[in-house]
Amino acid sequence: MLDLNIILMQLPEHRIIPDELDRFAEDSSGKHKGKIVISKRGRRQLRKYLYLAVVHLVTNNPAFRSWHDHNVQVKKMKKNRSIFKLIGKLSRILIGISRSKGHFDPTIAMPLQEVA
Repeated sequence: MLDLNIILMQLPEHRIIPDELDRFAEDSSGKHKGKIVISKRGRRQLRKYLYLAVVHLVTNNPAFRSWHDHNVQVKKMKKNRSIFKLIGKLSRILIGISRSKGHFDPTIAMPLQEVA
C-alpha cells in the first residue's frame, strides 16, 4: 500500500494545511474551462514536491500508473498534462486522508471501469 505519510515527512515543512492543498487543486477563474493547468497559487515548494511525488507514484504505484496510462492512451492526453491532473488527484487524496484520518484505498479513489 501507499504510505503517504512517508511522502509528507520528506517535505521540508512536513506540516501541510489542507487549505493549502485546496488552493493548489482549484482552478476557479472560469477562463480555463475544461483545461488542466497547474495553478501558481500556494507555496512553490509544495507544488514542486507534489510534482516529484506524482512522478514517483506513476513509476512505482500501480493505481497511479493505471490512471496515468488511462489518461494518456484512452483520453489522449499528453504525458505532462496527465501528471498535472494526477497532482490534483493526489492533493484531493491527501485532503481526504487528513480529514478522515484514514488510509489510501485506490478502489475508493475513483477506480477505472472497463467499458464493454
